[in-house]
Amino acid sequence: MIKIPSGWKLHFLPTVSSTNDEAKKYVQEGHIVQAEEQTAGRGRLGHKWESQKGNLFCSWVILKEGITNSGILSFITALSLGDTFKYHYPNISYSYKWPNDVLVYGKKISGILLEEEGNPPRVIIGMGVNISVLPVIETRYPTTSLKEEGIETTPEEFLSFYLDRFSLNLLELRRKGFNQIKSRWESKAEKIGEIIEVRLANRTLIGVFKGLDENGCLILLPEGERENIKIPAGEVFYR
Repeated sequence: MIKIPSGWKLHFLPTVSSTNDEAKKYVQEGHIVQAEEQTAGRGRLGHKWESQKGNLFCSWVILKEGITNSGILSFITALSLGDTFKYHYPNISYSYKWPNDVLVYGKKISGILLEEEGNPPRVIIGMGVNISVLPVIETRYPTTSLKEEGIETTPEEFLSFYLDRFSLNLLELRRKGFNQIKSRWESKAEKIGEIIEVRLANRTLIGVFKGLDENGCLILLPEGERENIKIPAGEVFYR
C-alpha cells in the first residue's frame, strides 16, 4: 500500500508503454502514474530506459505555477532521491551528477526525464529507480540497484518515502526559490571543484566544475581560460 501526500492521486497500471505518456493525460498537479513495467521507457536525449518488473517506474504532473525555469525541477527530483536515501537508507553513499543523475557509490541508480506540456503549462516528471533488478545496458558508467547495495525494499515503499521528500522540496522551491536547493545539491555534487569533460552538440570542453548558476546551468572554468562559462545542456563525463 502506497502512502501518498495529501492532494496527490495515484494511478497504478501493470504495464504501459511509458509512464510519461500516461501522465500527460492529466492536467492537474499531483496526478502520478506508476507501472510495474514499461515497454517503451525512455530517458534524456531519447535514450532507452530498461524497465523490468521489480524496479520503480513513475511519472507525475507539476504545474509551472511559481516556477520560471522548469529545468530546475530536475534538481528537485534528484535532490529528493538523495533525501530519501539520507533519511530512510542512511548507510548508502550517494552523490549527484549534473544535470539530473543520482549515483550510489559512483554508479547510476536512477533516470529522470522532464517533458513540458502547454495547456495548462505543466511539467511531466518521469523517474525510474533500480530497486531490485540491475539493468544490463551499454554505458560508460556502471549501474547499480538498491538490492545490489544490500537494501531490501519495494517500489511501493520507496515511492511512499520519496513523495514525502519531493513534496517538501517543491514547497521549499515555491516559497524560497532555488538558492537553498542549489546549495544542498552542490554539497553532494560528484566531482565539484575537479576537472570534468562536458560534451556539447558541436564540441567537447574540459575544465573545472565550479557549481551551478541560479538557473541550474553548469559553471565551468575551461582549461587555459580565466573566466567561467555557463553550460545549459550537455553530457558530463569524469576523467
